[in-house]
Amino acid sequence: MEKKNDIRVIGIILSEATFKRIPNVTFEEKLIENKLNNNIGINIRQDGITTIFKVDLKRINKENKKEEVSFSVTYVGMFSRPTEMTDDECKIFAKKDAPAIIYPYIRETVSAMSLKAGIGPISLPIINFKK
Repeated sequence: MEKKNDIRVIGIILSEATFKRIPNVTFEEKLIENKLNNNIGINIRQDGITTIFKVDLKRINKENKKEEVSFSVTYVGMFSRPTEMTDDECKIFAKKDAPAIIYPYIRETVSAMSLKAGIGPISLPIINFKK
């Protein structure tokens, strides 16, 4: 039975995805340095919560310091807001829970794009957003 105060996922959408690679990619993992950055933006309204989650990944060749592969993936998560939920509670949800819900979509997008690019699936690390 659903409670009236449950947060519900309204939608999780791919907002933007870019990919770039050089023709001769290094496949030896020990020669690659991964630089991963993420950015989370939130919007709290009376009628809902929106979290924008962007991940940038650059794979750098350790020997020649050249960027061989880069990704930028942005997803938007839209969630209902229970009327009794305070703004502070919404902010906590938007910064910790919503990214944990959205992140598997980002991981799958990066993995699928890298596989289609002929460099094998890149698996982003698991992140604990509750910290």
